[in-house]
Amino acid sequence: MKPSQVFVSYSSKDRKAAYEICAFLEKCGFGCWIAPRDSRPGEDYAEGIINAIEKAQLLVILLSANANFSFHVKNEVERAVSKRKPIVTLRIEDVQPSKALELFVSSYHWIDIFVPPREEKLHQLEQAVQCVCCAEPEAAVFPGPGSGKAKQTGIKIKSSLIFAITVIFLLIGAGIKAGLDKKTPARAAVSDSRSLNEDKPDLKKEIVAVNVNVEPKERVDPVSRVVEKSPQEEAAVTQLIQQLKDEDWSTRKAAACALGEIKDPRAVEPLIALLKDKYWSVQKAAVYALGEIKDPRAVEPLIALLKDKDWLVREAAACALGEIRDVQAVPALMVVLNSDTDKDVRMSATGALRKIKEEK
Repeated sequence: MKPSQVFVSYSSKDRKAAYEICAFLEKCGFGCWIAPRDSRPGEDYAEGIINAIEKAQLLVILLSANANFSFHVKNEVERAVSKRKPIVTLRIEDVQPSKALELFVSSYHWIDIFVPPREEKLHQLEQAVQCVCCAEPEAAVFPGPGSGKAKQTGIKIKSSLIFAITVIFLLIGAGIKAGLDKKTPARAAVSDSRSLNEDKPDLKKEIVAVNVNVEPKERVDPVSRVVEKSPQEEAAVTQLIQQLKDEDWSTRKAAACALGEIKDPRAVEPLIALLKDKYWSVQKAAVYALGEIKDPRAVEPLIALLKDKDWLVREAAACALGEIRDVQAVPALMVVLNSDTDKDVRMSATGALRKIKEEK
């Protein structure tokens, strides 16, 4: 079981919405604790709640009319505040917090998920949780509507993302298709691999059949693949590469994702350097971009990441290697398939090996 970074507090009458939010956060890579799913058999229920809140990095409360009258929600929020845990208030209805809750949540960031577009609000939730889990102390403060303090963190994140998106649309307008609506390598590979049965008797034989000694297919020099661009386009790519060194982690992440959509081989070396970033979300963005660019220079650095201590990084690296489809990665992926302790990482390795076999 993954470490629980987020405690989800909700009224039992809002269970469906709570489980949907929990599933979304877990798809984003965050570990969640939610009752009654994660309550241990035989453990005192109240004690389990307290232990889970103490271990979590933050609490997400689903604010609704039901939550306002929930004794359990009040106790959970009160406990989180006493333990100095950041709180993110997710309003699922157009209601104000009751007086019992207002004392605890009025000074924290609110996200109105009931107001369209829902996708944008879910993205805000992901970024808010990311700020806390990245352990940047100044990013862990989420001023609420009643606070006079400006939402500097949110503004900074939005500005960097707007910059990256603007650059992508500039390039699309110039005739370079970024393909923003397609699946990312991580999602695509995991989706493919989860359709497989890990215990299928012939699967490993099928994978072993990939000839690890086969010489990689002749590849074009990456530099020669660079499409001639206008001065404006050249400047855009250059600026994105510079943004990979920005002091703000969200800017580095957004720039890496944008370069992955643009697929310019000149970004490969800077993206490889970004694999050593201290924030796993930035590492994942760099891995994703390298998988999209599909440059053989990224194979060895990605193979090295298969031994990373963070399962999320190992999973992303396996998916990216599947996108690049270089047979040099087969031995390392086989080791992951046979020995990695995380099931999701093993499934991603399975999907990558199948893609390499299909390429052959």
